[in-house]
Amino acid sequence: MDELLKKFTVEAMTEIIIQTKVDQSFITDTFFKKWTPTLSNTHNIIIEKGASIILESVSENGEHLVTKNPDQTIISVPLPRFPQYDPLPASEMNLLRTLNTQSEQLKSLSAAIGKILASQKSKITNTVEYMAIGAIFGKVMDGKGKVLFELSANRKEITITNATKILELLSDIEAAQKEVLGVAKPYIALVTRELFGELLKLAEAQEILKLKSCEVIDSNGVLTLKLFGKTFMPYDASYKNTKGKDTSYMSGKKGVVVPLMDDIFEIVYTRANHTSAIGKAPTKFFAAAPEVLDKGMGWGIVSESRPLPICNRLDAIIELKM
Repeated sequence: MDELLKKFTVEAMTEIIIQTKVDQSFITDTFFKKWTPTLSNTHNIIIEKGASIILESVSENGEHLVTKNPDQTIISVPLPRFPQYDPLPASEMNLLRTLNTQSEQLKSLSAAIGKILASQKSKITNTVEYMAIGAIFGKVMDGKGKVLFELSANRKEITITNATKILELLSDIEAAQKEVLGVAKPYIALVTRELFGELLKLAEAQEILKLKSCEVIDSNGVLTLKLFGKTFMPYDASYKNTKGKDTSYMSGKKGVVVPLMDDIFEIVYTRANHTSAIGKAPTKFFAAAPEVLDKGMGWGIVSESRPLPICNRLDAIIELKM
């Protein structure tokens, strides 16, 4: 096994975890396609005086990270660290010794390590998804899922009534986007189930679902309303606020129109805080060479990621309410 261990270098392990496929994450895969490497352990969010972005609340753990001067507020956000460790027990490795050739042993060992790394990558992917939806709503989270800061913006707000025509709603969204962004952009509207139900009622009452360009579809298991190419999707999630209390992102008949713009969403990441990562470029996912456990207990499989999802234009997101 010592000879096989030499083949699982940092580079080989990191390549395994990068190539490992995990379940899709809707928010991250749809909006946060841009990953930005940095060598810093922090990321500065700069709020200019008079800008549309407002620092609304700060947790007790985040107070020391805020610097204010006459022209701007600077929030120095530490990039969270997500280390993971799982053992590959000696009992499983001993089974590999029964294989006839080293090639067969290597193939089986790679599969066993890959299974562990896949589980670790799935966990961090789910965590990034949770943080990404928080970023859309102005929540900057720490590595434990608690909100460090809550940011708000002077967002355009569109009120929907029982008399609102669907085409008027789409036109109002387009006009609001042009006012903020200069041009209209493709978007997905994330709405509460209450607002989704009301939109369905409006669509049925106005008989637009009879049109080929308007329909209810199954999008990855979620019933979604498509209106002239625009997507309105029910979305339900909660987070822990600055006081650690579980809170819904949206409640009642509300929604947000999120533009499909790669330049306003990004995930900033830095290199792992691991001795094997010293001097190496940042990677989205890092995996160290397996560690030999004491007393012949097996190998330790270690990985780490340090991502921070950021929304750089909170004001570009339009709010809906009814």
